[in-house]
Amino acid sequence: MASNNLSIIESFLKEFGTGSLEKAFSMFTEDAQWSIVQVVRGVTMTMDELQPRLAGMRAALQDNCLHLAIIDVVDGGEKLSIEVESHAKTCLDQIYNNRYCLVFEMSGGKIANVREYNDSLHVVDILAPAVAYHMSQASRPTS
Repeated sequence: MASNNLSIIESFLKEFGTGSLEKAFSMFTEDAQWSIVQVVRGVTMTMDELQPRLAGMRAALQDNCLHLAIIDVVDGGEKLSIEVESHAKTCLDQIYNNRYCLVFEMSGGKIANVREYNDSLHVVDILAPAVAYHMSQASRPTS
């Protein structure tokens, strides 16, 4: 049986991937942070910094969707580690299929902190060019 915190995270991942980003972000505490953990280019973001980044990422995917499947869960109550696999087709017709370990820290039934571990080379090779292309197209003047 899934814990209440796991249910919240499952709902978050659904909204984050294919649903409403506004709904997804309502599941965070006001002072929540999201860290992408990497040796050289890691970053920690507030929700205000993360929202446009994720909206831009989703916009660079066909159908504005990032399908996320939970592979495994370690539920420690207020701290949960979730192994997730993503699948999407980018606006450049490439398949983005990454694996993540997401460590969620909960507080009062909301997500307070996330640490994301991913295949950063796959992000650079597949996702980053699609996001850059989409942004360049979005900034073009229409005639």
